[in-house]
Amino acid sequence: MKDQEYICYYEFCGKLFNNKYNLKRHINAVHLRIKEYNCEICCKQFVSKVAFKEHQYSHLNMKPIKCPYPDCDMAFSRSSMLCAHKKIHENEKSYDRKSKKYEKKKSLDDLPLILQTRVNKQHETKIPLHHVLIN
Repeated sequence: MKDQEYICYYEFCGKLFNNKYNLKRHINAVHLRIKEYNCEICCKQFVSKVAFKEHQYSHLNMKPIKCPYPDCDMAFSRSSMLCAHKKIHENEKSYDRKSKKYEKKKSLDDLPLILQTRVNKQHETKIPLHHVLIN
């Protein structure tokens, strides 16, 4: 017997879930954008528990999300920052273990545009990624 499936009927969605709880959680987070998780330190609100937990790391100056690449000791408080960092590895050539530097490194200009800039909505200017990703 096949497990019962629950479908999201929001327009252009149609995602399937194996129980009502996961369907309800999906609707609240994705479609209704209900922010159930609140930071007691800065009052910021989040739709997902994962995003809230990663936000808490920033208050505690924790960087538990480690880069999986060998010989790289970079760590981050948010998984999105690790994703951007991994793009840099994908553009690397060879790693010199002695100097702990890459011998031939492509510039940030070679990364996809979405990773190069962040729009500052207040001033509608673009900020280069290397100014955003400073540890």
